[in-house]
Amino acid sequence: MTTPVSTYAAPHPQDRGPRPATAAVAAWLQGAVALLAASLIPFAWYMHARWTGLIDEAVRSTPGVDLDVVAAERSSSLFGAIVFTVVAGLTVLWFGGTLAPLWRGSNVARVMSLVGSGMVGLGGALTTCCGMLSGLLFLPLLISMPMEPDPAGEPVSPLPEDAYFADDPFTARLYELSDRELPWSELVFALGIPLAVLSLVAIFVLLLVPPSNRWYSPRQAQPPFPAHPYPVYAHPAYQYPAPPYSAPPARPAPPAGSEQPPAPL
Repeated sequence: MTTPVSTYAAPHPQDRGPRPATAAVAAWLQGAVALLAASLIPFAWYMHARWTGLIDEAVRSTPGVDLDVVAAERSSSLFGAIVFTVVAGLTVLWFGGTLAPLWRGSNVARVMSLVGSGMVGLGGALTTCCGMLSGLLFLPLLISMPMEPDPAGEPVSPLPEDAYFADDPFTARLYELSDRELPWSELVFALGIPLAVLSLVAIFVLLLVPPSNRWYSPRQAQPPFPAHPYPVYAHPAYQYPAPPYSAPPARPAPPAGSEQPPAPL
């Protein structure tokens, strides 16, 4: 007696139940992060163009500028725009490419989102917290340092002046021009980057909570019987009906006084 062969398949994605709110919010936040990173790339190049215009204005208004310093300012601005474009582009590709599978319930997309949000979001948050903590540690030292007044009667900072700004008139003029007004693009960066970091931290947490974990990796039910046949023997405790069979024919009784045949061993 053998059992029938049963083919067991993984549960269909629609059988895992409705999408929990944590998974839906994480997917929406991931889409918002991808859109925010894509929108910040034009702002980076706008700031590079603005800084280049300030450099040209500082060159025209400052006599005897050092061309090496001017070239260094232009190169640093261009390098910063290129680096930000690469980082933002990778963010768009990583989180935008996994957005549709994440919405459909792919556990691979969930793992990739966890890796990306953990590296960028948690890394940025930890770096920011460490910077703020170091500033708080040095704050009592700066407060305790005395402020010596100058001959004009105004207090002078105990920290020495930066020789780079004091010795180069072009650099001093350039940053003087940049301090005249705060462009709206800098406000966009000041608000957009922390918002993206906080959103990535929220995505990391929302994808790890138990409702999301159960929905993205549902437990597969055990098959009722194995996929391969094997012989099954009746257990003595189970009562199986005896198979039908015909009784053996009855033998006639021996005559009286005759010798009985020996009983079988």
